[in-house]
Parts: sequence; structure tokens; C-alpha cells
Amino acid sequence: MKTKSLLLFIVSLIALSSFAQQSGSCGDNLKWTFNSETGMLTISGTGAMDDYLFIADDGNSYTPWYNYGYQIKYVEIKDGVTHIGNKAFINCTDIISVMISNSVVSIGDQAFSSCSSLTSLIIPSSVTSIGESAFSYCTGLISIDVDNANPLYSSEEGVLFNKEKTKLIFFPTGKSGSYTIPHYVVSIENDAFF
Repeated sequence: MKTKSLLLFIVSLIALSSFAQQSGSCGDNLKWTFNSETGMLTISGTGAMDDYLFIADDGNSYTPWYNYGYQIKYVEIKDGVTHIGNKAFINCTDIISVMISNSVVSIGDQAFSSCSSLTSLIIPSSVTSIGESAFSYCTGLISIDVDNANPLYSSEEGVLFNKEKTKLIFFPTGKSGSYTIPHYVVSIENDAFF
């Protein structure tokens, strides 16, 4: 009887662990894996992530991890991924940490829009294109830091600029207090303070 109970317990554990991890495709050579026990969504493989649509209540083109959106706490974009898709993580309100590898060259439009629990983000040196409203409605975001070796972007006090710091691109939504625009800024991107 004990052996039968032990066997049933082991089978139950295996069944539970299979539910803990979900996966699928998110690009020609990319795979996503979500572990519900850790809250980690991992994107791995080579090439560009698909771009997505997000139109509420129509059931059309959501991200493949859409059903886990409120469970995702951590996102890891592995080495080999070159593009973070448009609206890839839109409304993933519980994401607190994103690790972007140095192979990513572009971040799509509204890629992290409404990730309200995200407080900081590091843009690697490889990124040469950041899409429109990539960080809009990230109400907890207080700092965007750019790797010093990045050829097109820079940051100062957590604010995103072009490399020469003549254009203010994005002021983190969660940053509070007063802010004086540096004297060397000659233009401000649309919706920079939205």
C-alpha cells in the first residue's frame, strides 16, 4: 500500500512540474519558456522576436505568453535574440526585472508599455533602435541606464538621451520630484514626459 501511495505522489509531482513550465515559439528561431513557480519568462534562440498586436477583447494577435501576463515577474532575453517585438510585454504589470542580452539591437514599439512594477532597466551597448512609446505607462520606472559603449543612446540620472545628450528621449514615469532639463538639450522627443 505504501508503494502505491508513493508512486501516486511521484506521478502527481511530475504532473505538477509539467504545468509549472510552458513554452512555445516567438520567432522563426526563437523559443519562449515560462516557469510559473519562479515567474521567469525566458526568450532564447537566434534572430528577431515576432511583433504583436494588442487589441483588447478581440482574441486576435496577442503574445503567446498573454495568459501568463500577470504571473510574469522576471524576463530574460538570452544571447542570440536580436529584436524585442512590438508590444511584446505590454500590460505585464508584475514584471519587476528585465535582463536584455548584448545581442539585442532593437526594442519594438510599446515593448514594455504598462509594465508598472518595473523600476529600472539597463539598455545594453548593442541597442541601436528604441521604438515609439517603448516604456509608456511604466508608472514604477525610475531609472533607465544605458551602457557607456552604446553608440546611439546615453543616460544621465536615469533619463534616456541620444548619445550626444542633445535630445531627451524619455523621462521615466515613476521618477518623482523636480527636474531641470540640461542646457545642452536642444530637442525633446514626442511623449518624453507623457
